[in-house]
Order: sequence, then C-alpha cells, then structure tokens
Amino acid sequence: MLSLRNKKKLIIFLIFSFIFFIFFYLNISSIYSKKFKSFFSIFQKSSESFDINDLDKKDSYTLDLETKILQLKKLLTIKDNLKTQKITFSNVIFRHPSILNNLFVISSGKKEGIKKDQLVFSDKGLVGKVLKSYDDYSDIITTSNLNFIIIVEIGDKRFKGIMKGNGVNSLINYVDENSEILVGDKVFINQESTLRLLSQPIGEVTKINQESGFLKLEMKVYSFQSKFNFVGVLIE
Repeated sequence: MLSLRNKKKLIIFLIFSFIFFIFFYLNISSIYSKKFKSFFSIFQKSSESFDINDLDKKDSYTLDLETKILQLKKLLTIKDNLKTQKITFSNVIFRHPSILNNLFVISSGKKEGIKKDQLVFSDKGLVGKVLKSYDDYSDIITTSNLNFIIIVEIGDKRFKGIMKGNGVNSLINYVDENSEILVGDKVFINQESTLRLLSQPIGEVTKINQESGFLKLEMKVYSFQSKFNFVGVLIE
C-alpha cells in the first residue's frame, strides 16, 4: 500500500505527465498540420499552374488557327480579283534556318504547273518567285534574295525602278533622279508584269539615297511584316 505522501507524488506526476502529453500532442499536430497544408498547397499550385499553361496553349493554338484562316480568306479574295489568271495555293512547309528571309519551300510543284520565275504572293502581297520546281514541291526565293529582280512603280505618278534583293532586304535601283518621290510612297508591281495586283501595294519607301545620277530607294516589303503560312503562285 502506498503511503499518503507517495500517493500525492504519484498524482502530481500523473497530472504533469498529462499536461506534458497534451502540450506535446498539440504542438506536433500544429507542425504536421502546417506541413500537410504546405505539401497539399504545392500540389494545388502545381495543378493551377498546369491548368493555366494548358489554357495558354489552347489560346495560342486557337489564335494560330484563326490567323491561318484569315490568310486563306485574303488569298481567296485576291484570286477573285484575278479571274483571268490561274493561281495555285500552297502551304509553306520549310524555311531555311540559316537564310530565313531568303529561301523557303512550298508543297506544290510541277504537277500543279509551277515553273521557275513564277511570282509568289501571300495575303499581304508579293513574297518572291520560284527558284526551282520539283514534282511535289518548289523552292522559293524571297524579295530579299540576291537573285530576285522585278520592275516596280513608285508613288501616284508610278515612277519606274528595279526592285532587287541585297541579301537582307529589298532595294529599288535606277530610279530617275528627277522623280518626285517621298518617304512613305507606295511601291507597286509594274503594270506590264503578269501579276495584276496593281490595286495592292507590295511595300513602301523608307529611305531615299542619291547615287550616280539615279535614286536608290530603301523599302519595307509588307509581306514580311508578319509570318505567312500559305502562298499563291501565279501560273502563266
């Protein structure tokens, strides 16, 4: 039998043990609760992040699809305005990585009647001409390619010049020095060209230089201000 004194000691010990247990339990619970909350919050944030990224991808895909549809609609409008001439539409399937602005490949070739030097345009205007055609695809040089050359007209008075690529962009050479040309004047394909897109300028003058009795014009080509996925080829 325990003495009264020992009983008191035991009761005091049990009380302190109980208090310590409660304190320890609550403290541990709080710590683990925070850890669990933190753990689950990571998954929640990850899930939210995934949903947002997924939505961004969908929005990007939708925007890209809408852009392609608009390009096709504009190309069809151009075709309607060129009823007397045959046009073949084609996809851009490859852009040369090292000369991005000089050469690309389309998904139409000899089977569709495509031949060397035929003019190629996007929904924004002239982009280049056929360099070489194969059975099922064709190589296209752009207006900035060194081998590209065409007669153009500048401004309302349609002063003539020769548009040529310099490897980076396009220049207009051999314009009469007395021609009244201003920065911002529109550039058109020559009326004698087989491509009758005279109502649609292909670019505009950005700088005027004088050189050996002629004007040398720098220009901005409209078709390269944005990416194009489809082109039309004028079949002669």
